[in-house]
Amino acid sequence: MREERAKVNEMKSVYNELAKEMTAKLQEKKEIEDELKLFESAEGQQLTKLESISRDSAKAWKWIKDHVDDFEKEVFAPPVVSCSIKDPQYVDHVESLFQRNDWISFTTQTDKDYQTLSKALFSQELKLGDVAIKRVGDKSLSAFARPPAHFLQEFGLEHWAIDLVDGPEPVLAMLCQSIKLNTTGISLRDITDDQHTNIVNSNINSWVTGRYSSRMTRRAEYGPSATSVRTTQISNARYWTDGPVDVSKRDDIRDRITALDEACSELKQKALVIKQGRDEVQEKVKAKVEEEVCI
Repeated sequence: MREERAKVNEMKSVYNELAKEMTAKLQEKKEIEDELKLFESAEGQQLTKLESISRDSAKAWKWIKDHVDDFEKEVFAPPVVSCSIKDPQYVDHVESLFQRNDWISFTTQTDKDYQTLSKALFSQELKLGDVAIKRVGDKSLSAFARPPAHFLQEFGLEHWAIDLVDGPEPVLAMLCQSIKLNTTGISLRDITDDQHTNIVNSNINSWVTGRYSSRMTRRAEYGPSATSVRTTQISNARYWTDGPVDVSKRDDIRDRITALDEACSELKQKALVIKQGRDEVQEKVKAKVEEEVCI
């Protein structure tokens, strides 16, 4: 009798361990399913694009979302995640203004938050080297004025770049500060020679017209005529588009879910076998007890 009861207790212990393991697997599966939902959402697809530019930046953003209480004010995701283009026909033109660091820069609103984030991301714990952090301080978006409205028509331009980007105001302010979106003119059409001359003689330093991006360099120390214009052909947009994302990551997530389903099924089968064996032993014990009582 004692031996059977010991065996029942052992089976109960094994069953409980299997139950714990299955609970952990189910929790892991739920987290991965949430990851899949995020991936298939617009934000998730942009986060995937951030990861394609900088894995460290994607890790940094996940860390920030888990530590929001560490900051005085909201810390904003890089433009590739937090911003979008308002009019898709201008996406090539606006994207041509961005360098790699502009896409992955986090925006902080206070000096203390800048220091907190820098210390955390570059710490021995995280060791994230490929990240960029910028601060806008007290500057609001309204502090970055656009050139006079009549310049647009005079220069053959259609928009200032900042008016074509949608996103949180602190991030837009950061982009005005970093790449001067507020003073960069955009036009889908080419401009005339006279309009080009008018721009060169103005205080505008960059513009994108037709399929070309132009940037002015002024050397004030050599006089007002010491200027040069660098013109490059723009490429097709890569990030603020509805184009396909890397489906291999989605397939990897689904493979992980399938593997967990299989593991849970195996655990369930093992638990069922243990439960059946335990029930059989308990029935034997019960039968012996009843037999002893009858005697």
